[in-house]
Amino acid sequence: MFSDSLIEKLAGVLPSEQTRVSLQNDVVQLFEEMRESVYRYVLSLGLYPPQAQEATQEVFLRRYAALKQDKPIQNRRAWVVRVAHNLGETEREGSKKPGSTINPIFRT
Repeated sequence: MFSDSLIEKLAGVLPSEQTRVSLQNDVVQLFEEMRESVYRYVLSLGLYPPQAQEATQEVFLRRYAALKQDKPIQNRRAWVVRVAHNLGETEREGSKKPGSTINPIFRT
């Protein structure tokens, strides 16, 4: 049904189970090493604790997605901090807009 060359090409593109597990392990290890630092950092950007927790989780989800897409990341810790900063800034700016989902009593 499929030619051998097509199967070989697909095998090279599709992540194997071993590759997927390796990616997950990388993200889990990095999460364990950096989650508290990332959380404190996004709090320092002015996010409230629920926003900071969500942003922290999103950072590591994006790390996994970047690894799955085989994006080159030279320094994984620097990448995490940059993504945390960008997410924190975006979330903080978004919470100032009218109609934000943040409870108005928490706004400054």
